[in-house]
Amino acid sequence: MDWALAVESNLGVSSKIQSRGRPSFVQAEALHHSLKVGPAARERRHRFLLLAARECSTMGFCLSKCLPDSDMAAELEAELDEASHSYVQQSTEQSTFGTTSLLAADEVVCLNAIGEGPSGVIYKGSYRGSVVAVKKMKMISLPSKPSARENVEMELEVEATRMGSLRHPNTVLFMGACLQEDYFCIVSEYCTRGSLFNVLHAPKASASSRSRHKRKGSEPLSRAASTSTASAPGGTSDPAKKKVNLKWSLRIRLALGAARGLLYLHSADPPLVHGQLKSTNILVDDSWNAKLADFGTRRVAEAVGFDRSRMNSIDERSALLRWTAPELLKLGEERVMKGAFPSDSASPQAVDIFSFGLIMWELTTGELPYSDMHSNAEISDYVQQGYRPIMKPGQCNIKWAELMSRCWSHNPTRRPSAAEIVSSLESISKADAIAQSAKKETRVVNSNRADYRFAEKPRSRSKGPSKFKSNVRVVV
Repeated sequence: MDWALAVESNLGVSSKIQSRGRPSFVQAEALHHSLKVGPAARERRHRFLLLAARECSTMGFCLSKCLPDSDMAAELEAELDEASHSYVQQSTEQSTFGTTSLLAADEVVCLNAIGEGPSGVIYKGSYRGSVVAVKKMKMISLPSKPSARENVEMELEVEATRMGSLRHPNTVLFMGACLQEDYFCIVSEYCTRGSLFNVLHAPKASASSRSRHKRKGSEPLSRAASTSTASAPGGTSDPAKKKVNLKWSLRIRLALGAARGLLYLHSADPPLVHGQLKSTNILVDDSWNAKLADFGTRRVAEAVGFDRSRMNSIDERSALLRWTAPELLKLGEERVMKGAFPSDSASPQAVDIFSFGLIMWELTTGELPYSDMHSNAEISDYVQQGYRPIMKPGQCNIKWAELMSRCWSHNPTRRPSAAEIVSSLESISKADAIAQSAKKETRVVNSNRADYRFAEKPRSRSKGPSKFKSNVRVVV
């Protein structure tokens, strides 16, 4: 019987290879990072998950741990030679890089600090030769008894493994967690451009920015979004200067990436709610891909007894409340900081959709929501009364404004789903690409006309007066 091997990835490329003299089928799809082995005749109906580091190194994929199907083990044993079977058996008993989410503390190295907040310090670090981001957080206390410490490690591993199973191109890769003395560290993918917040706000001087949503000049929810069809200003500057004026197409790309990451979380079984979606929790890699971060880390932190009193600073609270939905603000500031959700909420994912609307506004204006308000109570009252940040005419197109207005609707049931947001942004992106292509064609045509005009052969000078009257009026 021929065996089919399939490697899951997000590339969607298929090819046939020869493996140990047997015709095998390899489908490139690295999204779940697992190698699937099964009979070629029943490849679609039966799967046998196999961790094979040798095939992994050959094909360039990092595969996760083996989850064999017991019903097919006997068939696999009969078909593969003894050496191959022993390797399969070995792979079911031990793990390789990336299979366990509880990392060895001595392998996680913190290099230089790249961010700091009340919850901890973020370092650029290394893990087994890879550049990573390490978030180091203070615990209340680590049990001294070996048995108690083992329980903490078990709880941490359960939550960390759950986080490690979430893999998507638009979510930051969670590599694992470890305990270091009184701290626990979360190790994740390193994104070179930092957070979306830094891309949009860090380089700008606060003195030169104007408030767009003072209480006196604010509009009710029904008129909060502009319906202008003009696009946002374009052009990009040198990223080394950390001052970026994003092109409109790039803003759409970042929003679409974040929306796809949100759709992935909301489509999980059971659905995952980010709960703290804001521009500081959206990271941007070197290729300008937006990736959601810090989703689910609250449960990882609670598993090891994270000192939540460190989260009670004014800066941390106001930073979260600026993107918080009104139905959460009604619960009170303390419950919001603890991650509470309304008990009567039919769709808790709607709180993420509201936050996404504020992120769309940030991408449009390049400003911080409610930047002129420094009181948490003022922000909370303002949002609960139905007010939203103002859009000036000419800042975005009508489709973008309509989608943004739906996202921050006061009624959670009227907000679109993540799937609807992705679909709408894809349409906006296609329309923008068509418009840009048409502009380029127009410029090319005009340029060709100009070249033709200047390339015309000059007329020879006539001797004596012209016999024909000129139809051209000369203005001096």
